[in-house]
Amino acid sequence: MRPCISWHLVAPVIRLFPGVTLPCLCVTIYPALAPLLFATKGALVQGCAVWALRELEFTLTPWGSTVILLALVCHDGTRMRWRYRARIIEPEDLAAWGTEHEVHGVGCVGEDGNVETSDGDGAQGVGREDRIYSHRYTPRELEARLQTWEILCRDFFPRYVNSDQSVVDLGAGEGFFIRNVKAGRRIAVDLSEQSIPLEGLGIQVIQAHATDFATKLGSPVDVVFMSNLLEHMPTKRVVLEVLEECHRALVPGGKILILQPNIRLVGAAYWDFIDHQVALTEHSLVEAMEISGFEVTEVIPRFLPYTSKSVLSNFSALVGIYLQVPLLWRIFGKQTFAVGLAR
Repeated sequence: MRPCISWHLVAPVIRLFPGVTLPCLCVTIYPALAPLLFATKGALVQGCAVWALRELEFTLTPWGSTVILLALVCHDGTRMRWRYRARIIEPEDLAAWGTEHEVHGVGCVGEDGNVETSDGDGAQGVGREDRIYSHRYTPRELEARLQTWEILCRDFFPRYVNSDQSVVDLGAGEGFFIRNVKAGRRIAVDLSEQSIPLEGLGIQVIQAHATDFATKLGSPVDVVFMSNLLEHMPTKRVVLEVLEECHRALVPGGKILILQPNIRLVGAAYWDFIDHQVALTEHSLVEAMEISGFEVTEVIPRFLPYTSKSVLSNFSALVGIYLQVPLLWRIFGKQTFAVGLAR
């Protein structure tokens, strides 16, 4: 007799992992729809699955069990890519259609969320940065972020940054990374005045654009780090310009470290922040790095949770444990970490 799974047994699992469990369960009911279900994972599909599980006791066949196992193992898409493809409309496309548009320049947007850009007429970012970031994070969340970066710089980044190397934090803001990393020479690059107090910590502060900072360093550096920067760029062309400037800033064989939200993993929540403008996956990030002169040596598609408002970040004491258990990265990770060497 084949086993039967009831709604009461499945409900707790669905509540914990709705994005994974519901499509998997739908596959056991309608196997032929597997590609569609895993491509969309929309509210309609999940709603239908919930109704079916409530109203109907379904049978879990051996074939269905295999599908669920494979789906859970390959859910991050690195092996089985059942996913939709979306075209991102760039300002260059609008120009080709004859539509009037305005593109501002770019400065720095870092892990602190500080945006400073200018196109010569005083326009900066989306134009409301001070209000955006004062509203976005509470004092408690800011403190949790600082503690999180202390742990990351203590337990994770030393394998990529030696204590005698020179390091640039691009889009440093208040310097959560650069104030905690152990390095011989520490440089914060940002247009925001929030970075200036870092000079009191022995950190060199350079107020410059992300596309024009290399010549201001004085000499090439060993490592360039950026966190949550590229999604704020106005176009993908500017993303490439930023990466090319990083290449110019590095010594031959120098490292670029990029921590970046991944739209394939985050989904629609990627656009929950008004200042996000460019969508990247781990694949497009790697392609951008390679054509900008980097040899990509390591990619962790799922690393950290998406935002500092996550449960993990609010309980910063758990970050050390999280870093020691890569299995948790596959469950909670929505940001990609990539490492490249300057060729």
